[in-house]
Amino acid sequence: MPAAVRQQLKLEPGDLVFLQVDATGFRVIRGANPFDALAEAAIEEAARGETIPLEEWARQHVERADE
Repeated sequence: MPAAVRQQLKLEPGDLVFLQVDATGFRVIRGANPFDALAEAAIEEAARGETIPLEEWARQHVERADE
C-alpha cells in the first residue's frame, strides 16, 4: 500500500487491514489484532483479581503423561 494512503488512513506498521471489493471499487477495513484483544482481557482479569498462577492452570487443564 502506498505510503501516502497509509498516512491518510493513519495506519502503522503491523496494522491489520482487509480489502473488501465490490462493483464500485474497494474498501479498506481496519482489522483487530486478536492478540491485542487477549491482552486486554488478561489485564482486565488481573485487575479484578481473577488470575491464577500458571502452575495451577496447568494442573487444571493439562493432562500429564505420567498419570
